[in-house]
Amino acid sequence: MLEINKGKIYINVFNNIDELAKYVSTKPRKSGRDDSSETGGFTFTKTHSFEEALDLLKYGDEELFNKIKDENKKLNVNKLLGNIINRPKQKQDVVGFQANVPQYLLGIPTNMINQEPKKTSQKVLNIFLNIRVTAGTNSNEIIKIGTQYLLIIDLLEKAGYRCNLYSGTANSGYDDNYCYLLTRIKTDREPLNIKKICFTIAHPSMQRRIKFKWQEVNDGNYDFTYNGYGHDDDKKHTKSILEKELKQNFIVWTYEDDNISKNTEQLLEDLKKEYGIEIC
Repeated sequence: MLEINKGKIYINVFNNIDELAKYVSTKPRKSGRDDSSETGGFTFTKTHSFEEALDLLKYGDEELFNKIKDENKKLNVNKLLGNIINRPKQKQDVVGFQANVPQYLLGIPTNMINQEPKKTSQKVLNIFLNIRVTAGTNSNEIIKIGTQYLLIIDLLEKAGYRCNLYSGTANSGYDDNYCYLLTRIKTDREPLNIKKICFTIAHPSMQRRIKFKWQEVNDGNYDFTYNGYGHDDDKKHTKSILEKELKQNFIVWTYEDDNISKNTEQLLEDLKKEYGIEIC
């Protein structure tokens, strides 16, 4: 775990899900801080208790995974990716997997059928999913936007990008106080395991129990639980702070209301517009 505490800026970076789970389940709540991570109702959090949310964080969410698989079936991946994931083109070559008999009989050297390799970027992307939404956001909307981002990550990987994924939150408080929680849920060397990480990206309890508990127990100087667990931080500001303090470039995706209303194609267009990444 990495901790950065610079007075008004507090950052925790957890290397994996297990680190985060251990932190929020064993660290005592700071005196005077709220306990909404444990008192929130099912409609708001989609879990019955903090303990249930902790289990889903550690072991995966089968029910949510099945919902995401159903959504994946509705998405026309081939249409979105175009020729990137289509079959490799065939060409005449001096070597290959199958002979072109007519050309062989004519003595033409390129008498074998070969495949052209797919062109993929292999670029490594650092993606931070800021799961914070307002208290008035319906829990089903959180599931919807999280599912869409998971599908986009799947598309990126199939298009040849390698992704380091971080799930967490970026919050601002009064008097220019900020806190950032980042948990690495996938490295660029790992295949995408949606079942393992879907809770951290698409479940309301990732914010409304796990992230709340982190704000209740962390060692930051400012009490973000005092007035609604903080406000949203501007995306550009979040990006600049993370790049300054962590020395990495990040793609920052937010779950705020303006993104919840968008479909997958619109989110892909935003990715192209903001970061120059085009996968379709």
